[in-house]
Amino acid sequence: MHWQRMALFAATASALVWMNAAAVEAASLRMTPVGLDLSAPEKAGAISLTNTASEPVDLQVRIFKWSQVDGKDDLTDTRDVIVSPPVTTIKGGDTYTLRVVRVANRPVVGEEAYRLVIDELPKPIDPRATGQGVRMVLRSSMPVFFTAKDIRPDLQFKAWTEGGKSYLQVVNAGQRHAKLAGMK
Repeated sequence: MHWQRMALFAATASALVWMNAAAVEAASLRMTPVGLDLSAPEKAGAISLTNTASEPVDLQVRIFKWSQVDGKDDLTDTRDVIVSPPVTTIKGGDTYTLRVVRVANRPVVGEEAYRLVIDELPKPIDPRATGQGVRMVLRSSMPVFFTAKDIRPDLQFKAWTEGGKSYLQVVNAGQRHAKLAGMK
């Protein structure tokens, strides 16, 4: 039994060394800004994508209507907002601009929430090549909001201590999202 454990240990160690030695490829995509927040009468915005790698990256871009149900994201197809282009290739070191446009004719009431989903398309694997390493693809999802003019969040804070622990509850009773940052 001892030699079997030693053989298993040696095989596992070899596999781990081989995996660590193999190249790990991941997209180097920088996005600016990391979301869009557009107030009426604005109907369009832009996001810059920069490929910081030396190799080109192929992308598929989609937009979905976004809601949260029981704390989970719910994405549904939409025709109210489009993104252009839906598929693109960005050369290494280049920057590309995506356009996001609300094409729905009806005015925004309150706030409409969407998610922009950017998927890196996998490169084909060459079956003749060795040592191709682990190939990883990137999926980015960022918020896009369209709001009626003068819509504001309405945050209500409640703080309490229970069992020696402090709690803070924030409820947004408004019609617009709010970003909380730097809270202590």
